[in-house]
Amino acid sequence: MTTSSYVIGAGGIGLFIQFLLQPRLATTLIAKETSYKKFQSADLLVTGVIEGRLSVNCKLLQSIEKFDAPTTLFIATKAHDVRPLLGELRGKLAPNSTIFLCQNGIGIYDLGKDLLPEHHILRMSCWLGSQRKESNQLHVAGIFKLDLSADEAERETLKYWQGLFSEAAVPVTISYNPQKSEWQKALWNITVNGLCSIANAKNGAILDYKELRDCAENIIDETLKIANLDNTGLNIEDGQAVFKSLEKTRSNINATLQDLRAGRHPELEFLNGAVVDVARKHGQKAHLNEFILNMVKYMEKTNIKRRSTMSTLETVQIIYIPIVEATRENVADYGLFIGTDIPNSGLTIPFYKGSVEEGHNIPFECNGSAVVRSARISKRSGEVTWLERHMKMTQLFIGLGNQPFAMVLGKPNHEKGENVPNLKEVKCFVFPPGHGIMLHKGTWHDFPLAVKEPVTCLTMNSPEVVEALASMSEPAEMDHGDVYKIDIKKRTAKSLNVNLDLYLASKSQE
Repeated sequence: MTTSSYVIGAGGIGLFIQFLLQPRLATTLIAKETSYKKFQSADLLVTGVIEGRLSVNCKLLQSIEKFDAPTTLFIATKAHDVRPLLGELRGKLAPNSTIFLCQNGIGIYDLGKDLLPEHHILRMSCWLGSQRKESNQLHVAGIFKLDLSADEAERETLKYWQGLFSEAAVPVTISYNPQKSEWQKALWNITVNGLCSIANAKNGAILDYKELRDCAENIIDETLKIANLDNTGLNIEDGQAVFKSLEKTRSNINATLQDLRAGRHPELEFLNGAVVDVARKHGQKAHLNEFILNMVKYMEKTNIKRRSTMSTLETVQIIYIPIVEATRENVADYGLFIGTDIPNSGLTIPFYKGSVEEGHNIPFECNGSAVVRSARISKRSGEVTWLERHMKMTQLFIGLGNQPFAMVLGKPNHEKGENVPNLKEVKCFVFPPGHGIMLHKGTWHDFPLAVKEPVTCLTMNSPEVVEALASMSEPAEMDHGDVYKIDIKKRTAKSLNVNLDLYLASKSQE
């Protein structure tokens, strides 16, 4: 298999691929002069759901006369640059080179096969949110998966690269219908890019606002209908995948909106424009896709870069909460660890001596009689909107059954007179099945999170806390009934996020 690889294009996708590959394989980034000069003196800095720095091997394309064999190239340029770039590469490539085309868009795979028929053409669909902040700064907002696709003849090549990327704890799928794979990923961009650009919003707005979700669902319905005029085989599950992956990238600004803000040409002709073209070929109309296409064209022509009306969300710093496995020692500043051991044993009850280790009372406190109840918790978004604290209660949470649960906790700071948590002290603790915690008074916390599968938690509260929470007609900040609950983004201009999927992926590699 290949002994070296090259990544062409230093945008969000190209830098992401370079960051994953270079530590595992001799990989060179081919960039334009500005990025090339930057990487001669500065490392690549990566933040978000993955973090790190890398001294990048970087070259200019004009400095390469011929590529060595065997060579694999990942083409991560803009879609409209693919045709001229492949033409330039034709004379530089060694025989039987492998080319991964990493753009979003319809027809990219067939274009590569037409221009370089003597080489191996494969597709990489990057289901993730990444943004190059500066020449050497990359922010990865979320990762759903990488999908590698080609025809059956490339089976071994696909499996090799699947294994290599999986070493970086990134979910990787492979498929043997590259045209369908191209449509599946493009469906996401067709649905999200133009719509969020018109709304001037991050991806998550589609999940948060019914009006935008309704629009998105209508775009998906129309696109599935038109795509299947070309026998793509897309179905309703492909539409559902759009919303599933949106959860991973809700805080990201899509490429079309990035282009409009920077005054660059957005590439909807390969997305919504392609749907319009397929419909026209079959004598039909794709009204919603044509509307999106024309609106974005108007915004581009009138130089609407979406800066003057930029959402305040754009100034929000994203903080990814560290995830740790809970122990008695590391949760001590937040609460009392409830486990299978009996740390306060020795209660002298004379019955069942030798077979029962009796523990002293757990010091639960609340205002009024204790309220004991249970809650069934399923997976939800990793964005932590709310944190709350109680000053009259040591709230208790215990996981039941065979599933772990997680809690985002911040240390008490009320004695310092502070009304917001110290975000540097906020952590996400994962509790093993059958374990739990009794929080100290004043410990900041969100409601428990399911780590993977749904989990049931037993809770102990006070009547006033339960009544106060149940009295709310809709989610909002609170300061009554021993519940002081705040909107973190509103109070701190920071967005807290916890990526339990990445935690699970890293655990699977151990």
